[in-house]
Amino acid sequence: MISPLFLSALLFSLSFFRIFVDAEELIKFAEIGTCLPDEFYNVNLLQCSKCSHLANLVPTEDGFSCQCNAASVIVPTVGGEFPRCQKCPEDHEPSFDQRECVPCANLVTTTEEPNSTAVSLCASCPANHISVSTEWSGLLSQTPRCVACAPGFKARENLGAFGLCEPCNLRSSLDVSANCSCPVKSHELLRPPDEPPLCVPKSSLVNWPVTEKLAQVQFDTETVTSQLIKDRLRPSAILCQLGNRTACQFVANLCALNLYNDDDSGPSACKTFRDAKRTLAGAVVSGTEARPWLLYGDGDAPSVLAKRKLSPLKFTLTRNSNSSVLHLRAVKFSIEGKLIGLESGGASLLTLCPLDEEEQGLRFGAKYQISCLVSARKFLSQTTTLQDLYLEATLADGSEKLYPIPLLIRNMRGNDAVDSANWQFVRRMFLVDNELARTSKENKIPRIIRYLKSCKVKVTAQSHENAGQILPPLIELTYAEINQGQIEENSALKVSFEVTWEMEKTPTYSVQVSAAVLGSAGIVWAGIAAWSQSRRDGRAQGATIDLLTLVRLLLLACGPVANAFLLVSGVSGLLTLLLYKGQSVPHTLLPTEEHETLLRDLVISAAALKLVEVLHLLWMQTKVDLFFMDWERPKIASLPTPSNPVSIWRTYLVANEWNEIQATRRTSVAFQLLATTFLLQIIGIEHWATPDPDLHTSVQRNFGEGKSLALRFAVGLLVYIVVYAAQWIFITGFFERYVSNCVQQFIDLCSVANISVFIMSHENYGYYLHGRSAHGSADTDMQTLGEQLKREQEDLCAHRGLVPGCEQQTFEMAVPPKMRAFSRRVTAPLDTSAGHRSRRLMSSSTKNGVHWQGNADRIAQAYDTMNKFLAAFFQHAIRELDYEIKEKAFLEKLLDIELADSTDKAILYADDGSSFDRVLFHGAEFTLFSFDLALFCCSEMIFADFLLAAITTALAAKTLIVLRQIGGRNNVARKTLVDERFLI
Repeated sequence: MISPLFLSALLFSLSFFRIFVDAEELIKFAEIGTCLPDEFYNVNLLQCSKCSHLANLVPTEDGFSCQCNAASVIVPTVGGEFPRCQKCPEDHEPSFDQRECVPCANLVTTTEEPNSTAVSLCASCPANHISVSTEWSGLLSQTPRCVACAPGFKARENLGAFGLCEPCNLRSSLDVSANCSCPVKSHELLRPPDEPPLCVPKSSLVNWPVTEKLAQVQFDTETVTSQLIKDRLRPSAILCQLGNRTACQFVANLCALNLYNDDDSGPSACKTFRDAKRTLAGAVVSGTEARPWLLYGDGDAPSVLAKRKLSPLKFTLTRNSNSSVLHLRAVKFSIEGKLIGLESGGASLLTLCPLDEEEQGLRFGAKYQISCLVSARKFLSQTTTLQDLYLEATLADGSEKLYPIPLLIRNMRGNDAVDSANWQFVRRMFLVDNELARTSKENKIPRIIRYLKSCKVKVTAQSHENAGQILPPLIELTYAEINQGQIEENSALKVSFEVTWEMEKTPTYSVQVSAAVLGSAGIVWAGIAAWSQSRRDGRAQGATIDLLTLVRLLLLACGPVANAFLLVSGVSGLLTLLLYKGQSVPHTLLPTEEHETLLRDLVISAAALKLVEVLHLLWMQTKVDLFFMDWERPKIASLPTPSNPVSIWRTYLVANEWNEIQATRRTSVAFQLLATTFLLQIIGIEHWATPDPDLHTSVQRNFGEGKSLALRFAVGLLVYIVVYAAQWIFITGFFERYVSNCVQQFIDLCSVANISVFIMSHENYGYYLHGRSAHGSADTDMQTLGEQLKREQEDLCAHRGLVPGCEQQTFEMAVPPKMRAFSRRVTAPLDTSAGHRSRRLMSSSTKNGVHWQGNADRIAQAYDTMNKFLAAFFQHAIRELDYEIKEKAFLEKLLDIELADSTDKAILYADDGSSFDRVLFHGAEFTLFSFDLALFCCSEMIFADFLLAAITTALAAKTLIVLRQIGGRNNVARKTLVDERFLI
């Protein structure tokens, strides 16, 4: 025969084993109210457990505990999870209070309680006596008498018709409670509010001495003596040690409300759970089962976050699918430790911000963010409740299980560290605490209200073969406090809630490596360009490296490095947009905050470097040497009339046209920004950046205030590039071919005006535009000019090219140093940077050009000399200074360098017909476009507004054009010897 003691031990072992197994895997749970008639609801396990019939136990009326059955009596004892029950003999039955077994009333047919007939007493009975005025049968006694209450009982305070002795309202051992008094010498009487007093041996209170510090709670601004802790902590801690579930839950609540502050210098609520820490891996269970799971093990945070126990749970991105939403369950407790119930929900469980029914914020892969202002009075009116959070898992077979979600309270010591190994995870949280800081029961306003200021849910999704699965979620909590002054003023406090998702393996490192590699390649490219420009400036053919060369290298490196940063960040953002939107199986999620910070840093750096590149471009273009060479010769008149001078108006006409086109962009910035803003904000493409897997063209409130920097960057970048590509195709494919091409029109104007343009962008390098008329003369009347154009159209005259028989008019030039030396000698008298003030040709009122008053002869002589020199040079009329025409090799075109030696003879490289526009905005379109794009994206990242980004870009582009016009105009007046007064 198996003994009851063995069965009890076996039952306990099986219960412990179940705890161990469940701690290792997903937790199976049961709904409240679904237990069988012989079961009670176990709050710690969230399951139904049997009341042992061997121990004569049955469920209580509320179903949350066990009590003695109707045939048993309660054996007096101290503590214990359930009462100790003893079955009465067959000829006996329990008394009405189940304290004793009494003989059966064999002669009485019923066992009704005495009625409530009033009894008149002549005199009061002695202390601890009752007046017996009726017999057990219910008849009035002929001789009323005073009867002393038995040990362990006391007279009821409010005597009715029946005098009754009731059990002592004192929880203690039998020998102490027999006299209904607590011995002062050996015991201490603890009086928790709203509960029977507790008489505890002083030996049990060694760890709970009565000190001022016991009830003190340290808040951020002050230390408060809590009436709640003062009244209830010591008795509840003792009852918890004795196995009382509700008392343990209350102590756990105090620990959570105090943000798990475990002060080693004295007793605290959290010390009760110091040795009861456990994690899912290990199931370290210490103490009795009554203590709830409150703390994870020290240093277990990394292993908890890396667990893959949620592998049976699969998620999708399909809209309106049950598997596309994370469902939470909260086990809620009152502050007294009583179970309120299991509540399902989403974001509403984690924030006090008002939410719509659809606005739950826990859709898989969707970033969610919301913030609101909550009044202090609302915090005061809230009921303080605490909750343990679980993730509800519906498996393939339809069964439901729960997975405990770890909480990280940032206010706790050590939890602000970057290394997760120093984190301490906990299980219980609250939204508002307006009870702990009350210093007395009469206080309507507590000294401090602690509230949940920020809640951030972080979920990591697995990738590759485990797509659709997640690692354990983490909820980060940050609490703040309100003082009495703020409560009385009803101040509004900001509360925020956020849900972020990330992949187990993020592309951040790949982006960093790509940016570093391409940035290094850009520096190498800049090195080649710096070497090439050093050769073009004649600095020992580029063989020396000095400070000027290093500065030039840094300036030239800004552009390629900025292009590399912009390319890497743009590809990363566009891949995120293209792969994230529309996927059903989650392979890619939104970038992490670290990744978005990297993208923002790359774009801002690219914009800054692009600004340096554009300013350097502006400086270089406004400092080029320029000369308009007139091929026209004076017409010989009949004697004795002298020859007619050549008109200067053709030169002025070409100079004005050059001045007009030098700040002209190839594309329209106004159209670009207007079209981009129209598509983004009017059509609604900016809503593609909503941080969820679907595409929208309208505002989506389901995701709160959440914004994805990477998606907004990608959408803005995509729309800007598409609009620019469409504009570029239209301009190059149609407008410049059939409507207007300012560069080609300028070349035609030079040919008609018989003017060539000689441009030196560097010391020994520049461009030549051959504008010599095929008719020999252009200074003629309208009829003759019309006939010349007609002959040229009918191919009845020579070609316009520099070489007879060809149409090549534009060239790149590499000239020898002696050619530049001659040009300096010619313009030396006009140098405004040398000589005394009286010899300068610049007047104080005309700082930007040559002052002609009193210097007309010298200016005209210098112009005529330079014009004749260049004409002779291009006609091969100077033996010591000649040139040859050749094509650039492929490598020279690719690297934009000249490898041939031009020390003795100039070299003219035939180009594609418009190489000289590099000194114009027209030829620097890519540099200007990339600057606009970088500035647009950078401004949007800073202001989070596409319209404001467009306005910023438009202002910057207009500023550059104005600066280019002013600088270019001054340069034309200064370098071409054209009077600035004639530049329109």
